[in-house]
Amino acid sequence: MNYIKYLLIFSCLSLNVLAGENEVSVATQKNPQQKAIKKTLSDDEIMRQLIFNIQSLESNIKQKFKALYTLRGEERALLGVQILDLDKEITNEIDAAATLFLEIKQDGGEVEGYRKSLSVHLNRRNNQLHKIYQHMLKNMEKLSKKRISIEVKGLYVFEQKINKARLIITDILLAFQQLIEIKNSLGINGTKDVSAFSDLLLKVSKDTSSRLKLVSSSIKNKKNEISNSSKENKNDLELELSALNEKRKGISDSLSLLITLMDMHNLETSKLSQLLITSSGTINQQIFDKEVIAGLFVQWKNEFEKWLLLNASNFIVSSVLIILILILFRLISLMAGRLVNRAMESSKIKMSRLLRDFFVVSIKRLVMFVGVLIALSQAGVELGPLLAGIGVLGFVVGFALQGVLSNFASGLMILIYRPYDVGDVVEIAKVAGTVKEMSMVSTTMLSFNNEKLIIPNNSIWGSLIRNITSESTRRVDLVFKVSFDADIDQLERIFREEVNAVSAVLSEPAPSIELHKQHETHLEFIVRPWVNTADYWSTYWGLNKSIQKRMDKEGVPKLNPYAFLKPLINKV
Repeated sequence: MNYIKYLLIFSCLSLNVLAGENEVSVATQKNPQQKAIKKTLSDDEIMRQLIFNIQSLESNIKQKFKALYTLRGEERALLGVQILDLDKEITNEIDAAATLFLEIKQDGGEVEGYRKSLSVHLNRRNNQLHKIYQHMLKNMEKLSKKRISIEVKGLYVFEQKINKARLIITDILLAFQQLIEIKNSLGINGTKDVSAFSDLLLKVSKDTSSRLKLVSSSIKNKKNEISNSSKENKNDLELELSALNEKRKGISDSLSLLITLMDMHNLETSKLSQLLITSSGTINQQIFDKEVIAGLFVQWKNEFEKWLLLNASNFIVSSVLIILILILFRLISLMAGRLVNRAMESSKIKMSRLLRDFFVVSIKRLVMFVGVLIALSQAGVELGPLLAGIGVLGFVVGFALQGVLSNFASGLMILIYRPYDVGDVVEIAKVAGTVKEMSMVSTTMLSFNNEKLIIPNNSIWGSLIRNITSESTRRVDLVFKVSFDADIDQLERIFREEVNAVSAVLSEPAPSIELHKQHETHLEFIVRPWVNTADYWSTYWGLNKSIQKRMDKEGVPKLNPYAFLKPLINKV
């Protein structure tokens, strides 16, 4: 008998159970034939036709199910396809009837008779699911008995087949939940269904959790066998371990869905969540539950106490060994950090100090992390559950520190593109100053009046970054406003002589001295010499002072912005 084909047939049957009220509405809207019928028939006539169709389909499916047990091979598969098609039809008809029921009720029509009729068909659907569920349990038992006769090479594939059967059973449980929801939407009393389904969930969860504990224990024992076995037997043992891991995956997936369904019915699931996390590393939304977190820490504490009791005689030796390993890896990390730092300093690739520090610190921490893992493994600690716990902790911490991670990502972008470095004078996040320290989450600056500013990298990367001292040379921009009475040639001579007198001014690029604009009240000259970045401010202040003194000395007329008003005043 081909069990897989049989399981797949019932899988599809279970997947096509009734949907909720929203899905019912969508299915009806997408049925153009239903719209065409409603144009010519009343709601009552359409409802009677739908109920008649449901009855006919139920009878047809029942007959084909009887024939299904008597057939084999291709004929059985073809009949299974026909049943699937009929099942889709009956699902659509029930969906349409449920939607129409709600519309009639909303319009104030009489729906009590229809409610009773639909209740009968939903109960039949419920009974059909129970039969499929019981049949699947029997087939699971038959498949489990066959495991003994399976060769080692075929165990992994066989466990995959059993996992498919487990998926079918969980699909049936989902179908039960969907039936309860649609009964509730139609106002049909489903108290007994809820009670029976809750009892079923408790029973299945107890069985599934026991199986998960058993397979987890088997995996642990199998790993010990592999570590103590010869090379000749190790291959078969590893194949068995792969099959056990696949089995645990299927059981964990089933338990995860059971926890979700149990939460819908307010059933206790904290212990099941703890078991799921510790056995398989699977994380669900209950990781944020205080009871689950407390239970996990208590469990880890008990495991540690148990380990300490069993290894008390070797504890001192193990402690010394751990300390020596940590010291050794500490020295290795320092050496690795120095080598990386020297390599980066001698490299021709220009990189920021932040990038160098990041690589050095990362190498050190990576080496120490490896050393800690080796030390723990030498002490007899199982690294699998430990890494799972670290993953859980990382998930919780990462969720809580989203803002810090955002700053870290921005720091990584600053590290890569290097818009500034330590010692640069910059204007970032609308403040100006000298960069004194950089990290992956923030930048520390000193403002020009010696204020310490710590700016998150996220605020920096999302705004304009102006690096004032990134280039070796800068242009000094000076503007002088003079009277119309001033001699332009005289002014240009004064500007040029004073600029040439400053030793810091570069010959290339040549200074620019030009009459820039003629305003209504004055003339505007620009003086733009180029200097080394370090000489910018001394040149700026020095030229401003010397040019003003020279203009006063040579009697350049003072600028009077109100001179044009004198003729008007004299006329008055």
